[in-house]
Amino acid sequence: MVDYTDTDCTEDRNHREGSSIINGSLGEVISYQTNGNSSAMEGFPANSIFAGDCSRQLPPEIARITLGYLPLSSLITRLVQESFNGITEVINEMSELQIPQLNGAVPANPSQGNVQKKTRLLEFAHDRRAQFIKILVLSQWSRRMESIGRVIDIKAWLDAQTRLYEGACSWIGELRRIMAFERTPNPDLRTALEALSLGKILYLPDLGYLPPVQVPPQRLLTALRGINTQLTIRMRLHENIPPPLKRYSISNGRVTFKVPNEFELDLSIADENPSSQLYFIDFRFSFSPTSAGVAQGPMRDDFEGRINILLRREGLKGCYDFLHSFVLTHKLNIFRHQGHLMLQASWSEHLKVEAVHRSLIIQYWVTRPGAKSWMELGVRRRHAKRSSWLQEEEDESQIGFRWFCGGKEIADVPLTIDLGELSLETILKRIISAHTNAIFKETRSRLREGHLYAKKTLTLKHTRSITEPAASSMRVQLTKSQSCTIIQEPVSGRIVLLPPSPLYSRAERDMNGPISPAKIAATCIANLRSNASCEEVEGTLRCYGWTIVNSIRPSQDRMRHHFGRGTLGAGFFRKRLWDPHWLLAFTSTLAGNSWWVVELDNGISRADRTAAPGPSIRTVFKVPSTTKSTALTELSCLELSQIEVNAVGMISQHTDSRQLALQKIPHKLVKTSSTRSSPNSPAFYVRLPKSGMQPRVRPEKEPEMPRSSQVVRISFIGIDEYDSYANHLVMAQSNCPTLRSRSLDSTDGNFVTFHPTSGAFAFRLRTAVGASAIPGLLDCLAKIQRLIDYIADMQAAKVHRVSLRHVDFTYATEPQDLRAKISFVGEGPPRISFEKGNPHLRIQNQLTGLLRGPKGLRYVILLLTVTLPLMRALAATESVNGEDKVSVLSRSAEWYQIRLPDHLGSFDVRLRRRREEFMWFVEEAALPDGRKTDSRIHEQFRSIIGQKGDGWSGISPGIVASLSGVEALLKRMNAIFQVQPATKPASIPEVRDDKARKRKREDEGKSNHESVSVNVETAMRRLLEQEDTDRNYLITIDDQGPKHFPLGLYGSPEQSKFDVQGVYQLSNLLQELFLAQQQGLTMATIKRSQLEEDPVHRLERLITTSWWDNLTRRLDADGIDRAAPDNLTRRIAHADGTKPTALKPEPTLRIYVPPGAPEQFAYYSTLAKNRSGLELDVQWLPDGEVTADFIKNINSKPGILALDMENVQLQGQPVARQMKGLPFIVPGDQFNELYNWDACFCALGMLDNHLPVVKGIVKNFVFEIKHYGKILNANRSYYLGRAQPPLLTWLALKTFHRTKQEPDALDILRAAILAARKEYYVWWTSKPRLDEETGLSRYRPIGKGSPPECRSTVFAHVFKPYADKYDMTLQEVSNAYNNGSISEPDLDVFFDHDRAVRESGHDTSNRVEGVCADLATVDLNCLLFQIENDIASTISTYFDDNLAIPEGFVIRGENVATVETSQIWRERVERRRAAMDKYFWNETKGMYLDYNTVKREQSTAESVTSLWPLWCGAANKSQAERLVKLALPKFECIGGLSSTSESTRGTVTDANPQKQWDYPYGWAPHQILAWDGLKRYDFKNEADRLTYRWLHMMTETFRNWNGTVVEKYDVTQLDRSHSVDAEYGNQGRNFKYAPQEGFGWTNGSYIHGVSSMGDEARKALADGVSWEDFSKRDVAGST
Repeated sequence: MVDYTDTDCTEDRNHREGSSIINGSLGEVISYQTNGNSSAMEGFPANSIFAGDCSRQLPPEIARITLGYLPLSSLITRLVQESFNGITEVINEMSELQIPQLNGAVPANPSQGNVQKKTRLLEFAHDRRAQFIKILVLSQWSRRMESIGRVIDIKAWLDAQTRLYEGACSWIGELRRIMAFERTPNPDLRTALEALSLGKILYLPDLGYLPPVQVPPQRLLTALRGINTQLTIRMRLHENIPPPLKRYSISNGRVTFKVPNEFELDLSIADENPSSQLYFIDFRFSFSPTSAGVAQGPMRDDFEGRINILLRREGLKGCYDFLHSFVLTHKLNIFRHQGHLMLQASWSEHLKVEAVHRSLIIQYWVTRPGAKSWMELGVRRRHAKRSSWLQEEEDESQIGFRWFCGGKEIADVPLTIDLGELSLETILKRIISAHTNAIFKETRSRLREGHLYAKKTLTLKHTRSITEPAASSMRVQLTKSQSCTIIQEPVSGRIVLLPPSPLYSRAERDMNGPISPAKIAATCIANLRSNASCEEVEGTLRCYGWTIVNSIRPSQDRMRHHFGRGTLGAGFFRKRLWDPHWLLAFTSTLAGNSWWVVELDNGISRADRTAAPGPSIRTVFKVPSTTKSTALTELSCLELSQIEVNAVGMISQHTDSRQLALQKIPHKLVKTSSTRSSPNSPAFYVRLPKSGMQPRVRPEKEPEMPRSSQVVRISFIGIDEYDSYANHLVMAQSNCPTLRSRSLDSTDGNFVTFHPTSGAFAFRLRTAVGASAIPGLLDCLAKIQRLIDYIADMQAAKVHRVSLRHVDFTYATEPQDLRAKISFVGEGPPRISFEKGNPHLRIQNQLTGLLRGPKGLRYVILLLTVTLPLMRALAATESVNGEDKVSVLSRSAEWYQIRLPDHLGSFDVRLRRRREEFMWFVEEAALPDGRKTDSRIHEQFRSIIGQKGDGWSGISPGIVASLSGVEALLKRMNAIFQVQPATKPASIPEVRDDKARKRKREDEGKSNHESVSVNVETAMRRLLEQEDTDRNYLITIDDQGPKHFPLGLYGSPEQSKFDVQGVYQLSNLLQELFLAQQQGLTMATIKRSQLEEDPVHRLERLITTSWWDNLTRRLDADGIDRAAPDNLTRRIAHADGTKPTALKPEPTLRIYVPPGAPEQFAYYSTLAKNRSGLELDVQWLPDGEVTADFIKNINSKPGILALDMENVQLQGQPVARQMKGLPFIVPGDQFNELYNWDACFCALGMLDNHLPVVKGIVKNFVFEIKHYGKILNANRSYYLGRAQPPLLTWLALKTFHRTKQEPDALDILRAAILAARKEYYVWWTSKPRLDEETGLSRYRPIGKGSPPECRSTVFAHVFKPYADKYDMTLQEVSNAYNNGSISEPDLDVFFDHDRAVRESGHDTSNRVEGVCADLATVDLNCLLFQIENDIASTISTYFDDNLAIPEGFVIRGENVATVETSQIWRERVERRRAAMDKYFWNETKGMYLDYNTVKREQSTAESVTSLWPLWCGAANKSQAERLVKLALPKFECIGGLSSTSESTRGTVTDANPQKQWDYPYGWAPHQILAWDGLKRYDFKNEADRLTYRWLHMMTETFRNWNGTVVEKYDVTQLDRSHSVDAEYGNQGRNFKYAPQEGFGWTNGSYIHGVSSMGDEARKALADGVSWEDFSKRDVAGST
């Protein structure tokens, strides 16, 4: 566009003077010479707008157009250039055309080429001419630029006004259409009042009309009667009334025709002529919902006129046809209107209503996948010709419907439409009811094809409703105790299984898939029944001590191959002591349930490896049924025991048969009769050669059977009731004279008995399930031979009891019977033992050594006789003189020392041979340190040497005594032992512990020394039966038991008894019994003091002595099998309930080693090779930066990350060393790895008694920074891109202050500071975490996709819109997004924030949800402030303000010569303090708030992390006071501090669910840092109050809920503070009987808090005193 704009009058004058200015000041001035008159352009009059002058300005509402113009000079230049280029191209083209040469002179060359050249040249010239003409016109217009500009401006303004006008018209029309339904009466109340009160309207003029003639009522009545008569005659004689109008009545001068369910019509006559027409009076609809008739108005007038015309032309027939068609159309419109109303209500997303011609199509269940279903409402017409209108009514057209189910029309639908009461919803519900009932009917018929439902072993009940689809249901019995109800939601068509259960999710998903439920529902129910049976059996077997084996996952084909074609599901189980290659399997089909014995391969076959991970099945054996109904899965203890017996019998038979075949021992199977305890298992008859027996204890003897025949009968007789070992009965024939007359008693389950006359003997063998009894048989036969040999050596003794493991005999009878017992334990050597009070107890160990030596049993029995007098004498000596004056040391069975206190003297008593007799020699023994015997004692002993007594005599330098005379000798020596020493030894002052002495006095003053011995199993079972009323294996305040349990009823009669009362004592009793059971104790001694233990002391004791140890892990050969399993990824399941495909549990363990740790890689590789059962997969991490793509790629192979190890010296081998993993702490429950800030707060509670673990944590953190670049969220592969709140320097300094006297303390501190510095530079203050504008840092980890440690259902609400968008299931769209098949930027942003939330440790909270990656949070920058301060002070205090940076801690761009000083770190501290004040501090609210670095504004979320600046020291005094005054009350609750304020949490709704890091939940880290921060600023009262509240809540939960200590608490209540209703539940509650771990940082908070409490506060906590009551005491200040 050429710019004709001018700016002032000067420009117009320039036009007249012969110059043109284009585009104002930017234009180009072009001089021209005008020809003739230039006052006006050609074609325009001089007085037109183009001839106007500058004074004629446009109105202000017309805008001047100034954009889009081009200078005329540019157009001319462009045209010239184009012309030049064009002529060049034309010349080139013409030069290429060939013109033939002609002979002779020719006036013009007529060749084709010459013609083409001329044509091309003329075309170019014509085109250029046209272009220059346009330029000439433009140049002429430029002379009248002002006028042309005004024309353009006016044209643009007119176009805009036209558009506005058309828009206003359109808007008014639309408004009129919308407001048509909003008309409301507008009565003239003033006129109405005048008319009613005065009888006239004053403002109306009087027009002089004559008043109407008043007809008397009698005359009017007579006229009406006449009309009635005329109408009657006419209807009966003259009118041809159509059949539908046969129903009529005459009254009040009108005839009323009534068509049921359609209309009522009033007609009348105008004269008495029968041929005259009838006239319309009134019309009314006779159905609902609708108005009474046609409303008054133009439509009514038109309606009345049309009917009168029809009555005149066609009579009643035409009138009826019109009204009938009108009513049908109106009914369809009503149905359509009802459909649209339904779309606006609950049917909105699931219904589609469409009007097609004169019919209405309603599609229901629109959102349900698969074939569509709909209903069609319309006018059903009769196609047969009718002879007259006298036919029956049924032939008339009416409203009808057609039903299409799954795309197919259903004929003969037993459904009628109520045309009198129109309701589309009712009709639709009837259709849906029919559809639902058809689905249930088909499902029931398919299920009854199976045996269980056909024989009614399991019931099916179909409840039908033809009017209400929600009332239609089908109840399916899945097992004896479990049933489900199937309903179909009428609106959405979704199949729902009730009651809601995770078990039903897979079946629901399949039945709501694209396949019709009628076809797939039966299969889904069959699979559901199988899963329910398996789950029920799993629950039952788990209660009875069975372990669920989840690693066995055969493919469907392999499962059907092993268990039968109809098998739908299988569960695999193992008892604790079973061989790992044997399992009990349960399978379920529609024909019933079956039990199987399964043997696994030692390896994995090729076929099974491709089919499914896990061990493969080798063989299966079906266990005989034990119940009449195979459908029952609610097993009684007796039934399960019988199944176990049968299974163990089959396993024993198979293993024994295989063992005999391997050893090539001849054997034969013979069937035997079965009993309840002895199943129908064949017995083995085995012929054992002598060479086949291998005795284990006396290998020097030739192995042989004990003089018996070589045929042995072995039969399985059941299992042990207590440990489920298999029992076998072995029978054989023997001629042994030694044992024929006695039976061998039972000892530890085995016994041998002999028949006194026949010589037959039998014994029982106990073997672990899956282990062969054959080795035990050979071993037992060898033991019998050993026993025969021992008894032969005991001819002089009196044998009482004999068993394969014990021989009990009497070796002396005077003055009392003295008995001994020889035990044969396992494969070890025998040992001898004595009863309590036996004098030989002092040399029991020495005699055991001799028994194992070459002299054997004969010599031991001889020594028992020889040493008996001396043993009595020594016991008498100790009794007479007391142990404080005389002590006896047994050097050996032949050498004893009698020692006097304080090294006053010592005497040796030795057994020697003298003159072929055994004699006892007594002489003075040498004292230690060259000391000499006290002079008085020496003189007394020398005097006895010169004497002689009964059986003894003095012989220098000692005394000799016969075997019987030694008693008299020692009695004589009692005088020596009672001699007062010549010099009194110096006394040693007694060191007393005041606290211990006080505690002792208190204990002695109480009557809580009572104790009772109980049977653990019996007491535990009865306690749970009585008190655990909710059957959750805990005793809590929720249980409704009597809270009174008499303890001691099951102990020995002579023991004391006492009652246990209250929840706390009862739960303590349960815990003590459970701990005794874990130790394998049958009987346990329970002390009253254990049950009444102060809860504060008990919790503190459990944490420090037990729970910390249970939470400690190591990554080495001793601990990797416990530390490496991943409890998070093993719990992940798909939304449809299937196993995850991305995170496979095989191999069982996987460890990733960083490239800088080759020794560890070699160590773990060797470990994996040497321990094949560990199934350890060792992998290298890549050398270089770990990227998000790499982390994403190894998510399918998750593993644990290696931590630091140390070389330790092997015991007894000064040179040899081995690697050992450094200890670390885990949070507990499902968290089984080293978490960053969790471990720091755990370590805070371990500083007093677990320092090696704390030091290990610090070293492991240093290792992580050195090799992984940061302290990871946790040491798992999927956390490689994510850190957690950094607290290393804080922990390292606390550790250093506790260990500063240790030689390596400073080295550990140095390494921690260097590592923290590296993490500070590389991670926390580098992009993208650092916001350069503010200088503050953010949480921004690296990663792609959704977090693999989370269940897929966590993000169901996130993936739902995309599942709808791509028509995928939630799992499919999740997999597609994670593998990159689909790209969604919004999802990328969401998961960027989600990863940041998890890195912050506050996952999840409304405070950070959806914005975390953009937030510079108060908590992170407080931690970095603390790190900067710690590094500065540490460098200054401990490293002389000069910290060298060694290799391994050098960051990019540095060299080894780099040194750090404290000054730069102090500057960083001040810069961060200033930035926190500028961007975080809110003076109005008196708190620190997070800062959004993208929106550049403060967050409004209020978090308790606002108090963290007190902890790190970043706040000034004024800020601290305002924090305490304004911020603290927002978070303080009865149980401590909540994570956020209630306003930040907001109202909990489906759209805003409760999150675990929001109000009302409190967490240990927030409490600890708040306590320490308040104390730092001298707010001691507030700190004490918050500490007491938190500890009081924890103690009450511990007291009332069976010792529960959890991850987080509801701090707004005390009764159920552990009950958390948030997205991840609460960790620490998943235990039975007794807590084993508590929860890591919560344990630490309790130890840290209690350590600051005074005695009175501790006592108040133990007594359950609230802070409100405690603070009123005078001693409150002692906290």
